[in-house]
Amino acid sequence: MVTTEFSRLDDTGVSAILASKSMRLDFQQGTIPKSDVGLPESSYGPDVVAPAGEKFTLSIKGNAGTLEAQTDHVRFSTTDSSPGLDMVYYFLTTENVDDYVQLVRDAITDYGLDAEASNRWIESVLSKPGKKSNYSLGDGNKLGFNVGYDLRYDGSKQVQVIIVTVSASS
Repeated sequence: MVTTEFSRLDDTGVSAILASKSMRLDFQQGTIPKSDVGLPESSYGPDVVAPAGEKFTLSIKGNAGTLEAQTDHVRFSTTDSSPGLDMVYYFLTTENVDDYVQLVRDAITDYGLDAEASNRWIESVLSKPGKKSNYSLGDGNKLGFNVGYDLRYDGSKQVQVIIVTVSASS
């Protein structure tokens, strides 16, 4: 059995992630080699989805720090001819505008998202919290990889979503 501080993404690894409620990924190279996580080069990365109502801790290590988030869904972007998982997507959810705005404010500090654009969006949503707003914030790269926030706010819905994209620094 191979042991490492990072998670594997084969069937056994995904089961271990869900049992431990923890996924640790190494993105220091700007990609995750499929061979490092127990996947053949011809495979696509798995969707890792927590049971309904549960979340797990996602940690992604970069060259300048580690991203930590609570999520219920992680997905990967790759092709069947690529040796690595080039992008990681995960979903942040909240049930009120204040928590949602706090996630955006935290991303400014933690990941280096553009403060001016983020704060303009926050002011817009707080002035009309019952409205709908889809907005993509530019990438921050404070951790040694890009972190992008795709804001999917809809004040008429109970659950609010941010789609987070992790990719190599350009």
